Amino acid sequence: MLVENDNKSKSNEFPEYIKIEQRSTSLSSRILEKTAKNKGPRYNWSPKEQGVILSSFYYGYLLTLMPGGYLAQSFSAKWIFGLGIFLSALLSLLTPTAAAMGVMPVVTVRIMQRACHR
Repeated sequence: MLVENDNKSKSNEFPEYIKIEQRSTSLSSRILEKTAKNKGPRYNWSPKEQGVILSSFYYGYLLTLMPGGYLAQSFSAKWIFGLGIFLSALLSLLTPTAAAMGVMPVVTVRIMQRACHR
């Protein structure tokens, strides 16, 4: 319920609903400050390495154009799709371990993830 303050003579008074919004914003910022401390490990990857990691997902796309079409013709699409999503999910569970090992393992996992999506 939006209720404004009855005392309108004070020009610096905010309506009650704005005060509630300010309190909730303050609370959410305090929660973010507490959780920002435990975000997990940080990696010292250069912008170039980050670009290679981000673009590696699409390298798998290029590698699986022809085999993906052949598999779709040979087997049922629901099995190909289901198996691809399942394998991609397993590979995404391996991503933190690969990241701890370095840039190239992450690139390899991401290429294999995209290959599974085909």
